[in-house]
Amino acid sequence: MTSRTLAENSQMNVKAVATQSLTEDLRHALVRNELTLVYQPIVNVKTGAITGAEALLRWTHPTRGSVSPDVFIPVAEDSSMEWGAKMRYPLD
Repeated sequence: MTSRTLAENSQMNVKAVATQSLTEDLRHALVRNELTLVYQPIVNVKTGAITGAEALLRWTHPTRGSVSPDVFIPVAEDSSMEWGAKMRYPLD
């Protein structure tokens, strides 16, 4: 094996471990209710009227802090997590 191949394998291993760690943390986040559903209004720029709302999922991890949806959504999709059964949607 060349040193380049070893470096590439090492980088792939680091990425795999990081993804696995994030996946486990996300599974725990579901149990610990660390995920929050927030609503952002959609506003008509011309009239200023609210025409709808966008639902946004946010994750505040106890040690990682705020985790970007760009990071955790692909991990959730790749791990086939069952969201509907575990998420609670506030009605107020």
